[in-house]
Amino acid sequence: MTSKGAERHLSRSPTGTVSARLGAQGAKALTNGLPHRSASVGKAEVAKMNLLAVHKIDPQVTKILQTVPKVVSYVFHEANNTWERTSVEGTLFVYSRASPPSHGLAILNRLS
Repeated sequence: MTSKGAERHLSRSPTGTVSARLGAQGAKALTNGLPHRSASVGKAEVAKMNLLAVHKIDPQVTKILQTVPKVVSYVFHEANNTWERTSVEGTLFVYSRASPPSHGLAILNRLS
């Protein structure tokens, strides 16, 4: 899902949240074409709550760049050329960080 040569570090928190820290090229590839969140009542409050939630996963978060309301994680098995659904499903956040790597992503898992 990242561009060629992009650095990627995946980790899973004790609560089942998956996060990844990407180099600048990888974050650019992820943010291109992602849908923008529609305007809603209390948008500033929702943005603040989202930033706090991502901050629990990555204290270096400075700004949420994009959100995708629902994503599902799959694992590809090269041996038999198949995809397997994982137990990770939730909201995806693409964000900027205060220290390198400059961007990251996190999926707030709703299933565990």
